[in-house]
Amino acid sequence: MVTRIKSTTITGTAVILLYLLTLPALLHVENGLWRIGSSAIGGGLFFGLGLLLPLPRPVAGVAQKIKHREGVFRILNWR
Repeated sequence: MVTRIKSTTITGTAVILLYLLTLPALLHVENGLWRIGSSAIGGGLFFGLGLLLPLPRPVAGVAQKIKHREGVFRILNWR
């Protein structure tokens, strides 16, 4: 998996991290910048929470649902 990471992914990650690290340092420099910074930090936290929510879901029953075509997997049996 590590060998499949592209240079654009690494560069984008580095730029985002640099932006997020410098943002709190620049918040005190300009008076109006704190609004942008707080909304960016809040949006980042909201996005991170959205990424973490699916992790604790149990995946044991998914195979049975696929096998019996239940729930979302009913669409697989449309033909």
